[in-house]
Formats: sequence, structure tokens, C-alpha cells
Amino acid sequence: MLFKLTLGSVRRRRSRLFIALAAVTVGAATVAALSAIYLDLRAQMTRELRSYGANLIVVPAESGSSPAAISGQQLQVLRSLAPPGSLQGAVPYLHGLVDVSDGSRQARTPVTGTIFAEALKVNPYWKIAGRVPAAPGEVLVGTLVARRLALSPGNSLTLSPSSSAVVDQDASTAGGETPPPADRGTPLELQVSGVLSTGGAEDERVFLDLSQAQTLLGRPDQVSSVHLSILGQEPQLEEMAARIQNRLPQLVTRPVTRVSQSEGRVLMRLSLLFYLVVGIVLVTSALGVIITMLNMALERRKELGLKKALGAENRHLLAELLGEAGLIGLMGSLLGIAAGFFLARWIGWSVFDSSISPRPAIVPVTILVSLVMAGLAVLAPIRLAARIDPAVTLKEE
Repeated sequence: MLFKLTLGSVRRRRSRLFIALAAVTVGAATVAALSAIYLDLRAQMTRELRSYGANLIVVPAESGSSPAAISGQQLQVLRSLAPPGSLQGAVPYLHGLVDVSDGSRQARTPVTGTIFAEALKVNPYWKIAGRVPAAPGEVLVGTLVARRLALSPGNSLTLSPSSSAVVDQDASTAGGETPPPADRGTPLELQVSGVLSTGGAEDERVFLDLSQAQTLLGRPDQVSSVHLSILGQEPQLEEMAARIQNRLPQLVTRPVTRVSQSEGRVLMRLSLLFYLVVGIVLVTSALGVIITMLNMALERRKELGLKKALGAENRHLLAELLGEAGLIGLMGSLLGIAAGFFLARWIGWSVFDSSISPRPAIVPVTILVSLVMAGLAVLAPIRLAARIDPAVTLKEE
């Protein structure tokens, strides 16, 4: 019976209800579109901001006279401590000093052993003239080293262990002392596969395969530091740092606060903009629905008074008005979701040059927001219907 009354009321007032339905649809479409855009852009921006490099650096604590180092087993533990899906890369570095010679020139140069596949994940901003080393016999040379020794891709060079102490910049900045000289290894004949340019300290270094650096520097199964790139903001980095300290207290963890704070500020401003726009649109849509529903209730005052005179109670009128509002909210939300997803894809391609994927989680949220908006809009008509005196209304008629 209630369903028939609701449908009958909707059919008789199609033009008025169409205005309310349009307002709810606009609000639902805005929520669905902006939610999809916000969630996708937030994820994309987080990934893009990770291109600035590592946001968490792990180094060994001070260890007295022995060279401070992180073992291969500790490296595996570090990788396992990151929450699933959050670790973008974990690149180990082993630093030292070597004598670099191309046959005619020789220079003492810092050297770094690493895993190139991981290094490129953490440092996508590296600019390489040539190619990344594909075999252990190949190296990357910094642009300043290449200029000093007139090196280019395809040239050969020799790396010989220096008699100086091993240079471990990360350990020394963490408060450790400069380690003593490493055991001298066998010189390595290597080929330059590419020239690295970053505008930073990497331009003054030679990068080679980690296992070869460990052999050359006499530090098997050791690394000087591990640079982690983790998806997340400052709270997530602090949580990860706490995990590492609890599990590996012999290591020192240093969040790169400059990167994480910049990332947090950008994402916070994006969130504020999203909430502001959605709030304005929802308030505007709700006002449209409220005015429409109130006008409908005023037009139906005599009808509601007659129903009361025939025995209808306030709860019956309440159910009927809520039924109308619920139907408007449900239909508007479904239309708005469909329109919102198409709108999000169009905005993604035309404005951000990126594909926006529909997210199923947005559907129940949009339906709930639409129903709440329609429910709030019917509060004024409900109060009006409750105050109607059938005798007065019929007497006026």
C-alpha cells in the first residue's frame, strides 16, 4: 500500500520530483567523479613523489674499531619488515675508495657497489648516457669522473683497491668513525656501459656490481647502507623506522624528512581541495532538494490534511514522505554513479592525461550520501505534515 501511494505521488508530481532528482543526481555524480579522481590521483601522486629518491635510510650503528656494516641477512630482514605493497625498492650500497686508471690517467675515486635493478627503482631520476650495466663486468661512471679521465661508454678502465681507508659516508654521518683500511683485493678490468648524471654526489663516483665491490674492497656479504623507498607519509615512515629499531637495534634508521614532509603537504592540500569542492556541491544540491520537497509539501497540504481526516496518522505520512525521499535518493544515486564514472574518465584524460579507474568502494558511499541528503531534505516537509490540523485545512477548502 505504501509503495502504491509513493508511486502515485511521484507520477502526479513528475515535474517537481524531476528537479529534486536532478539535484540528487548532480550531487551523486560529483561525489562519484571526484572520489574516483581523488583516489587515483592520490595514488599516482604518491608514486610520482617516490621518484625523488629514498625516504628512509638505514646505516649501521657505531661499532668501534671494526668497519661498520650491514650484513646480507640483515638486508633480507629489512625487506621483510615493510608492509605488503608499500616497498617500492630497497637498494644496498657499499662505499669505498679505489684507484681508477684508463691506462694513461689515474685518479683516486670513491666507488659504490650496488644492485642496479634496485637502484633504478629507488632513483628513477638518474640520467644515464649509454645504458645500465647488464653484466658484472660493466660499470657506471659519474659525469665528473668521466670528464676527469676522458671516459665514455665502451671504454675500459681498471679499478684497484686504494691503500686509504674505506670511505663510508652514511656511517660517518650517522656518528660512526671512519673504518680502517680494507684488505686489498685483485684489480678489476671493467668496461664503461654508461655515464651517470644526477647533479649530486653520484657524479663523482664509480658504480659497479655489489658482489664485485665486496670482493674488491675485501668486505664480503657487507653493505654500508640501505636506501628504502616506501609508499606512505611521515607517520608510516616513523612506524617503519620503529619496526626496524625493534627488530634490528644494531642499525640506525634515518627518515628523509624533507621528502616525506613535502609529500605530506602536497597530499594534504589535495585532500582539502577535494573535501571543499565536494562539500560545496553537496550543500548546493541539498538546498535544491530541500526547497523542492518543501514546495511539494505546501502544495499537498490539503491532500495531507484530507488523509489525516480519513484516519491517517503522522507515522503514515512520515513513511510516505520518507518513501518518496528514499526513491529520489536511490534513483539519483544510481544515475549519478553512472554519470560520475563517465565524468571521471573524461576529466582524467582531458585534464590529467591519465586513465581514472572506477572503484567499487565508491558505489555504497555515494548511495549512502544520496540517501542521507534526500532524508535531510524531507525533514522540513515532515514537520509541516505533523503540524497540519485536518479541521482547519478542510475548513479552508
